[in-house]
Amino acid sequence: MHSNAVQTARFTPGTNLFIDGKYGVVKLFEKDLAAVLFDNKELKQFTPEQLFDLCRQKRINFVAEVPKRTRHIPAQRLTNADKETIRFREAYCRPLLNYTNPCSIVTRKRDS
Repeated sequence: MHSNAVQTARFTPGTNLFIDGKYGVVKLFEKDLAAVLFDNKELKQFTPEQLFDLCRQKRINFVAEVPKRTRHIPAQRLTNADKETIRFREAYCRPLLNYTNPCSIVTRKRDS
C-alpha cells in the first residue's frame, strides 16, 4: 500500500484519471480539499482521504495525457452497423480499465 505522501504526488493538478470509468482531470489538490473536473464539465469536490480510499479500492486509474488533437469522425458518416460495433467494443474495453494488466492471462481467465 502506498503512503499518503506517495499518493499525494500522484494527485497533482493536471493529472488525468478515470474514476469509476469517468474521465477527469485533477484541478485542485490541497491539504483538505481536492477537485476533479470530469469530461461532462462536472466539477466534483473530494477530500484527499476520499481520493486515497478510491485508490486503495482500485477505483481510480491514472492515465497518460490525452492528445489535444484527436481524430474526429463525424457521427453522420457512421452507419448504424458502425455505431453498433463501436458500442460493442466500448462495452468490452471499459471494464478492462479496472485492471493493472488487462491483457494478462490471469485477467482473461478471471473474466471468462
